[in-house]
Amino acid sequence: MTTDEIVQTNENGEVTEAATEIPLLPPAEPVIIPDASATQSAEQTWQSFQAKASTLSADVIRSTVAFVQENRKLLSSLGWLLLAFVGTRVVLASLDAIDDIPLVTPILKLIGLGTVAWFIWRYMIRANNRQELVQMIDRTRVELLGNRD
Repeated sequence: MTTDEIVQTNENGEVTEAATEIPLLPPAEPVIIPDASATQSAEQTWQSFQAKASTLSADVIRSTVAFVQENRKLLSSLGWLLLAFVGTRVVLASLDAIDDIPLVTPILKLIGLGTVAWFIWRYMIRANNRQELVQMIDRTRVELLGNRD
């Protein structure tokens, strides 16, 4: 604890009383007294924020649901296109990986040439076999696309 001197002077600056030493107390921590109105105001502000946030989230959900319902066909088409794109990428990556394996590429080329040779031998050489191929193609087209009528 430290001390300080108090000196009393008159209007002319002359000392009128003897100096007195008084002890100085250490500075005290400030005491914060919670204000009830401030607490209520904070609670009201928080409740107001919660109400606005819940209203906003409800509006976003409602507008999103409305958008999806109005554009269901478009979103479905976009989803199928995205799925086809991803599927194509996976197939091409798989073929690229298979192509990197030694001896697989020449073997697959031989299998393809053999299949083409069989197809030509089976359906292209004789006229009645060509007619059978045309009937098979027409049947498949009708099954997939329906009748022309």
